[in-house]
Amino acid sequence: MNIIHPIFFSISGYIEIFGVLILIYGSIKTLYKYVFIEFESFSKKNLTEKMQDIRYEIGIYILFALDFLIIADIIMTISDPTQEEMVKLGVMIVIRTMIGFFLSKEVESIRQFEKMKKEK
Repeated sequence: MNIIHPIFFSISGYIEIFGVLILIYGSIKTLYKYVFIEFESFSKKNLTEKMQDIRYEIGIYILFALDFLIIADIIMTISDPTQEEMVKLGVMIVIRTMIGFFLSKEVESIRQFEKMKKEK
């Protein structure tokens, strides 16, 4: 297991970095859209729909990144399966799953709102 530990550690690190890069990319992309909408708001009224689109988009990026961060935690725990690591993994998965659950409910709510608006 000593040979495998550094390999799992490296793989876990790369997956974690990828998850963080997804968060950074999503943040920059949606921040750019937000700034554009704010400048546009000087000439138009009622930009709530565009802001909802931005919230939906950032939510998708967060959920996607959370999946990779959980995968990295699982791989790291496999490489060092002590009781302490298992407890840490369990706590992290519960917290991230709760965040993901409530965030996906919000994203779904925004999606339903958009669908109802288009039907009118």
